[in-house]
Amino acid sequence: MELLEDQGMIESVISDGIGFTRDANGEFILSIVPLRLTASGHDFLADIRQEGVWETLRSKFHDASVDTTVSIAKKLATAAAVKMIEGWPS
Repeated sequence: MELLEDQGMIESVISDGIGFTRDANGEFILSIVPLRLTASGHDFLADIRQEGVWETLRSKFHDASVDTTVSIAKKLATAAAVKMIEGWPS
């Protein structure tokens, strides 16, 4: 969740933070805070919903960082869109 917040994919609707903090022992303290997907989060979701994108990310890039995963998803979704456009009749 922290990584998604760092990447600007999610944010709190009502306050700073995303609904949990760490105590002195490193344990998570949870609270119910409404979250929302940001515009970037919606773009990422749209990208991974393109045919084959999620499967490729899971099978070939499962160890990639969040930043790399977002970048690859965007490139795969763009490539899928280009293929679709090239197949359209003129």
